[in-house]
Amino acid sequence: MQHLEWENEMRRIFAIGLGLVALGTAALPLSAQIAEVNPGVRIRFRAPPIVVSRTTATVLERQNDTLRVGPEKGSPFTVPLNAFTTLEISRGKSRASGAKVGALWGAGFYAIFGLALTDRSVSCSASTTCTKTRNPNVGDVLAYTAAGAASGAIIGALIGREKWERVPLVGR
Repeated sequence: MQHLEWENEMRRIFAIGLGLVALGTAALPLSAQIAEVNPGVRIRFRAPPIVVSRTTATVLERQNDTLRVGPEKGSPFTVPLNAFTTLEISRGKSRASGAKVGALWGAGFYAIFGLALTDRSVSCSASTTCTKTRNPNVGDVLAYTAAGAASGAIIGALIGREKWERVPLVGR
């Protein structure tokens, strides 16, 4: 009998805990979720009913249920908050992130460039003297790749790369 009472008590505690968790994770209205999206903030979003592709814009004005945005190209327009399917906020440019991307692009480009210099042709004269044209070895290709990574990192650090933070759109 005591065991049955203990089980009922555990079920009751579990149900209360589950209810508290559900209350804590209740979906907030979309306007409360995007509290950081205020005039002057740079955003990147998708809103299929309003724009066809991903758009980057600056928030010009915020109402209760709409944002007026100024895109990089074109005229300002209004987007209802419930039209957003994705929303990201710019956190500024990062030189470190730019250097990483630049290093990858530079290394890739110069690795291909180094491989393109590989010439496997052999020329032989009538006197049976054959000469090989210079073929870059693995060390040469690695040197090109390293030089490309270094130059790409420098250029990427100078330019920088914008960092984006995704805004959760609960209830989608």
